[in-house]
Order: sequence, then C-alpha cells, then structure tokens
Amino acid sequence: MNPRDAIIICTERNFEWKSRLLVRSIRAFGGNFSDIRIVSYSPCPDGLPSRECLDELRSLDVEVIASPLNVAWLEYRLANKVVACAHAEQSLGLDRIAFIDSDQIIVSNFPALFESAIAFAGRPVDVRNIGVSDSAPEETHYWDRLYDICGVRRRRNVETAVCHSHIREYFDSGMFSVNSKSGLLTAWKHNFNLVWLAGVRPTHGDYFVEQSCLSATVTAEVNEVLILPPGYNFPLDRFFQQYAAGERVSVQNPVSLHYHGLFDEPESFQDILAFAATFLNQSQCSWIAENVNELRARKSVRSGKNSHISLRRTPVEHRKSPRSVWG
Repeated sequence: MNPRDAIIICTERNFEWKSRLLVRSIRAFGGNFSDIRIVSYSPCPDGLPSRECLDELRSLDVEVIASPLNVAWLEYRLANKVVACAHAEQSLGLDRIAFIDSDQIIVSNFPALFESAIAFAGRPVDVRNIGVSDSAPEETHYWDRLYDICGVRRRRNVETAVCHSHIREYFDSGMFSVNSKSGLLTAWKHNFNLVWLAGVRPTHGDYFVEQSCLSATVTAEVNEVLILPPGYNFPLDRFFQQYAAGERVSVQNPVSLHYHGLFDEPESFQDILAFAATFLNQSQCSWIAENVNELRARKSVRSGKNSHISLRRTPVEHRKSPRSVWG
C-alpha cells in the first residue's frame, strides 16, 4: 500500500453516522487497504459534525479537515465533494486519490481503485437518467452546452451498469479514483464553477450537475479510463428492489455496497439483511446489523426519535437466507 494514496470522504452532521459506518467498514473489511489514509472533509460551516463523530473518526486514524471550502454553493451540498477533491489534489501531496460517498459500506479489499496509474477509474452510472444517446436525446442540449464549457472535442460512449444503455460517457461520482498528477479534480472544480455560473442545468434540475460535470471533464481531459469491476459501487438499492419484487439476483465479488437511503427507514432493514445474506458471509451480515443499529440509535437519541432496528427477522416471503445469519 502506497502511503501517498488516500481515500477522501465528506462528512456533515445530518449524515455523519453514515461516514462513521463507512470508515468502520474500511478498517474492518478493507484487507490490504484497511490501514489506508482516510481524510474526511466538512466544507460547509453550518454542517460541522458532532464532537462524538469527530472523536471517533480521529480514533480510527482519520484526518479531519473542517474548513469552509464550500462558501459559494451552500445551497448545493453535492458541491462538497467537488471542493474536497480539488483541495486534496492541490494540498495533500498524494499520488492517487479515491473518493467514496458516505452512504457506502466496504465489504472487501479494493485494489482496483489504487493499483493503476491511469488518470481515472470509475463505474458508469447505474441507469441513464440525464444521460443521452441517439435513441434518448432529451438532454442533448444540456450535454452539448456542458461539452462546450468543459472543452470536449471528441465523444465517447459507455454502457450503464444496470439498464445496459449505451450513452455518452457518464460516470457515477459515488466512487472513483484519479492520478492526482493529472490535475483532473482541479479541472472538475473549475468546470463546475463555470457551468454553475452559466446557469446550465439539465431539465431534471440541479441534482446531477456535479456528476455530469465530472464526466464531461473526464471525457475532455483523459484519453483512457479504467472501468472498475461490477462489485465496486454496487447499487444495493436497485438490486434490493429487484430481489423484493421476486426477481432472481446474482451478486458476485462485492466490494462496496452503495445503499443510498436504504438504511434510513428501519421497516425494511430485516429484508435488506436477508438479501445481503445471499452474497455476504455471516460475520459481515452480523457486523452490518450491529453497526447500523448502534449508529442509528445514537442518531435517534440526538434527534429524539425512536429509530431502533430490530435484529429479529421478518423475511420476504419468496426468499430464504441462511438461518445461521440470524443465530
């Protein structure tokens, strides 16, 4: 493991329990990378994490940077990752930088993020959303404007991870890595600022601006990209929906589980664990249950809500999971 490699995360008070869960999972299941350098950014002055969160992060050897780096886009919190990544590239003297969204759990070693010197490694988006193709041209004007601003001179296509549509190159910003010598993250911030000031938006609104700006910057600046294996940034939410609907789901070699809002409501958590038991081992499932339960309980104490997640299993009727997982 290169000591000049690092993982960057963003932590704000309203989702700090997810950052704590992510860091714990890296230290528990990261294998050869379990001791990797982790830097947590809190760029918004009105969203600083609690003292309890900061104490735990530091106890897990996480460097904390709580500086007001995002003062221009306070209403757009997704810009936090843009400013954090650019700052890390410019200031931390790193060789390779990986960014991971806080709503993920690491369940295995993740060498593909760091084993290559290639400028960019990432996963395509799960589904098309604002992506464009000849058969789905609705957002063509937005992408054309984006390409003009970012200096894209050639187009490349990519196949989406879940619906397998062929669209203009569009990557998921929830997990990726870059060679910091490429200057790609600084260019991302520069382009994002230009796009934001120009008022260029997709018809779906602001939500996908940072992600599409990253993708356009990659297309403009990088000659070759590394597509990470399917187990990276695995869209747990989308495949759980298929599982719950009775569809056959095959999960092989998972590395990170991108759960989005799946763990926010306790009602379906037991069924989520039942799904996880089809591709994770007993100790991993137990670890997820115990840590999510603990962290949500701490969150609910601060908010005055009862958010306890029972470990008793109420199964999805059409699925069975190993009884050993549930003791």
